[in-house]
Formats: sequence, C-alpha cells, structure tokens
Amino acid sequence: MNRLVPMTLTLTLAGIAVAAPPPAPPPGSARLLSAPGEEVLHPRLDPTTGIVTYEVVEEGRRAVRQVALGNGGPRPVGTETMRDVVPARLGRPVGNRLGPDGRWSVTVAGQEPCSASAASDMHPALSPDGRLVAFASGRSGRGDIIVADAVKHSQSGRRASQDPSPEASPVFAPDGKKLAFLRFGPKGRSIVMATGFDGKGSASERVVADERDGALSVSFRPDGKTLAYYGRDWTVGTSLFVTDVDGSAGRRLFSDVKAQRAGPAWLAQPGGAVVVAVRQDDQIVLIADDGSDTLVTTESVGNTEVTAGTVRGQRWIVFTALGLEKDESKDLRRLKLYAIQLQ
Repeated sequence: MNRLVPMTLTLTLAGIAVAAPPPAPPPGSARLLSAPGEEVLHPRLDPTTGIVTYEVVEEGRRAVRQVALGNGGPRPVGTETMRDVVPARLGRPVGNRLGPDGRWSVTVAGQEPCSASAASDMHPALSPDGRLVAFASGRSGRGDIIVADAVKHSQSGRRASQDPSPEASPVFAPDGKKLAFLRFGPKGRSIVMATGFDGKGSASERVVADERDGALSVSFRPDGKTLAYYGRDWTVGTSLFVTDVDGSAGRRLFSDVKAQRAGPAWLAQPGGAVVVAVRQDDQIVLIADDGSDTLVTTESVGNTEVTAGTVRGQRWIVFTALGLEKDESKDLRRLKLYAIQLQ
C-alpha cells in the first residue's frame, strides 16, 4: 500500500463567502469546514463550483448547509427541514423538503416539478445539463423512478421503468443519456440501467448488477464508462464493486469498506480515475482499477464519509471525521467536515 501526503491551498469562489476565511492550515493538514457544534452527514462536493453541500442535525430535524472550499464559513440552505440537496445546474437547486403534512417533496428552484400528491417523493437527481430531474416516488403505491422536466411545474412525469418492483436512488450518467437506479427484489437490491427515459426515443433497460451483490448505492465514473457501487457481502461485510455500464466485467474491487448514501466517490487523476473510499479501520484510501490502494494521510480519527473532485485543476478530498489527532479538545460526539488538497 502506498502513502499519499496531502497539501492545502486556499481557493477563492466569488459570491459564496459569508464570513472572513480562517487562516490556511499548514501543508499536510486538514482544514475544518463545518461550524462549531454541527453534526455533519452526507457531504457532496460539486467540482464545477467548489461548493460542498451537507446535512446537519439541529433541534431534532435535518437541515442543509453549503460551504465553499477555502472561502468563508457555512451558510444555511432554506429554513425548512431538508435533505438530499444536489448541486445546482443552470441556477436551479434541487432538494428534498419535509412539509407540515409530513410529506417529503422534491423541489426544483423551490417548486415541485410534478403535481403534488399524498405520497412522498425522495432521492432527487439532476441531469448534468440541468434539464431533467429524477426521483423515487410512492405515487403508484410501489415506489417508481419518475423523470420530469426540471423547468416545468405541475406535470405528471414519466416512469423510467414499467417494472412493478420498488425502485430508489436514481443517478444520471455524465452524458445525461443513461440513468442507473436500485431495484428491490426478493433476494436483495439490483442495479438497473435505463435509456430512452426522456421520451425522445424507445425506452429500454438492462440489469447491470443482480440481487446477489446487495447493492446499497451507485455512482458513475467521470467518463461514464464504468459504475462503482457498494454492496453487502455477508462473508466480508461491505465491499466496493465495479462494472461496465453494459453489465459486463463486473467484479469486487475492494473489501471491508464503509458504505455511503451518495455512492462511491471518484477522483480523476493522471492515468485514470480512482475511487476514494473509507476502510473499516477509518483510513481514507484511493483505489485503482487493479484494486491496489494508496493511503491518504489525514491525521484525523473516526473518518466516516468521503466525497472528492477536481476543482480548478486541484484535487480535493472532503470527509467527515470526529476530529484531528493533534486536537486534544476534539469532540468525539459529533462528526465534523474537513477538506484536504492532494499534491
């Protein structure tokens, strides 16, 4: 196993700062992004803007925060109970809001793309061009993947599949022409790849990972040619799997890792993209196509979730941890948000 020592660099992203940026940490150390007292869940880094979106638990409810790498402190996103806010495209943020009636709704720029119903809508995803939104909905009583126009409102939407099985967690391919999602079967969860869901061609689908892998969450490689997903293998715990988008060449890439809701994180680098994951021993590693891993030195304890991306030519890893090893006053009750730049 190799060892990769990170460095830090301050970025300037206009229009996001809400406070003066803190002093830059010395090279080789992580920078704290979250505010004091925040308990951080499910971070997502948008490489196009350098903005990290994450959830916090406050006063018994979920709320969403955003913070820019190297520029200022966190800012709230809305005042409602929210979760699953995804990076905005064309100025249209997408999120999951809890209404006063106890119903979760998917909203685009604050409005529902589909006509409201009594059922909840969950797990929103926005296409790379910002024109389509996909989400899991209980409108049929089963749990379907619905695809709708992100710029319209009060529409009916289209089902991505006609299969009667419950489905969840859609993810768009980088080119926007494929949609991967989970399907629940009697033996576990499979991964389905759908095309033609935009209504412009014939719809088709293919199962690219069957129920035996027990898929938990999925993501596309940046070039769109490969899927990575967390799966439950009861002999070795949670494993990281990869497969081509047509379902061929599927294999276990790495065992004994921590799963996360947003799917495996990818990081592009010379020679090809790598998967960034947290091992069960809390170490963050970069995993190559051959399964070899490079340890990222973070000097932190209790690493739990990780996201990554290349922002303005610089490679960043953003992760949750209980604290830094050198911090004698670390609060081991809450997960905090840290960022570190790789050389």
